[in-house]
Amino acid sequence: MKSINLLPAVEQKELRLQFLVQKLSRFWFWIIGSLVVFFALTLATRFYLERMITDTQSQIEQNKTLLNSADYKDLQNQIQLLNKNIKEIKNLQSQHYYWSNALVQLANLVPADMQLNQVHFDRSTGQIDVNGQAVTRESVLTFWSNVIKSDYFKNINFPLANLERAKYPDFTYKFYVNPDKFKTE
Repeated sequence: MKSINLLPAVEQKELRLQFLVQKLSRFWFWIIGSLVVFFALTLATRFYLERMITDTQSQIEQNKTLLNSADYKDLQNQIQLLNKNIKEIKNLQSQHYYWSNALVQLANLVPADMQLNQVHFDRSTGQIDVNGQAVTRESVLTFWSNVIKSDYFKNINFPLANLERAKYPDFTYKFYVNPDKFKTE
């Protein structure tokens, strides 16, 4: 259906411009209104998130204070010590090789003027690595001689570097246990 506009052409043009202005006004009103609502929601969300962050940070600080308290530290240290002890007990039970006997025999072979800084036992190969320091070169040779004569150890590796210094020489030995002597109590 066609509508007939009997207004003069100038007024028809003005009427069309008024409709266009009304449509543009509504359009910009909705755009600006939407932007205002969007910014309001954005600001509200920002304030809410900032409040949540400060609340979370205060809870973190409270928890840090609790975790740093002496009671909690003592409890944590006790738990770590207990876990370490349990781990050592399980390790000893799983590797029941009677290393204490080997350690006693090794201690009997060490001269009085010699100290062992590091002793490493390898259960899978039966290898023992010994590092230390002696007062004299003769002590290093005495230890080497004692290990060779012992029925408990075999295949001693004696590097010549052990004899480089006459006083306070550092030494390193590598030798193997005789498994028949240590597997049974």
